[in-house]
Amino acid sequence: MATQRTYRSIPGEARHVYDNPETVKRYSNRFLWPVEEHLCNTYVRAPGRLLDIGCAAGRMSVPLGRQSGFQVVGLDISFNQVKEALVAALESDARCSFFQCDMRALGLADGSMDYVFITYTSIGALTRPKDRERCVQEVMRVLKPKGIAFISVWNRLWPGAFGSSWAKWTALWLMRLLRLNAHGPGNRVCWEAGGYVLWHYFSFPEAASLFRKAGLDILGMIPFAGAWAENRLSENSWWSRYFGEGLYFVLSKPDRRHGAPEIDGLLRNTAASIRAE
Repeated sequence: MATQRTYRSIPGEARHVYDNPETVKRYSNRFLWPVEEHLCNTYVRAPGRLLDIGCAAGRMSVPLGRQSGFQVVGLDISFNQVKEALVAALESDARCSFFQCDMRALGLADGSMDYVFITYTSIGALTRPKDRERCVQEVMRVLKPKGIAFISVWNRLWPGAFGSSWAKWTALWLMRLLRLNAHGPGNRVCWEAGGYVLWHYFSFPEAASLFRKAGLDILGMIPFAGAWAENRLSENSWWSRYFGEGLYFVLSKPDRRHGAPEIDGLLRNTAASIRAE
């Protein structure tokens, strides 16, 4: 029971794990994964303000901050990761700001960001449904109307998530389908360089429902595969969406302002017509 309570103390426990010097070193490379290059080339346009949630040591923030026209804000729960990112940004003259922050309470102004990335499948660190909902609501809040969010998740039904043994894979796959998981549906104990953490693996319908519930429109889903350091594009098929290693969801905040003046005008004209009659 004590071990289970420790795992459930994410993100508090995650902070200590990711503050570990070995973990900081692991996340100190700075580059865009192929899937992120694809997303940026397809959807991201300068000038713009970009938020990187779970930025670690600035792997993605610093390269984007060096590009002309972008102002990048990186947030991470680990102080040591943020400190490393700040040093890297200063050394490379990148236009970046970094802050230690909990993704459930971003502390940024409403409608202040054109783009939001949640990289490293960081939303999986929130193992309770209500915490994941709070995080996505915060993304919705800080996005500008028509702003775009890119959120990566690990797939609960990916065979590789259960290890290499077919017997182990089959048993765990059935357990997760039947929700027989002591740590909660979709939650899995994972090893990081600094220790063990509990991580949430999503099903495709679960993630889609979470984002739609917050009011975000789904523009697309990009499957990715490969180890954490080489997330590459994979075939965009129904198999990849349901059983592939991970998905990047491309989400948009609807512009509720459009159409409101016309509707108000229609209501006023209708009221005037009724009075005239």
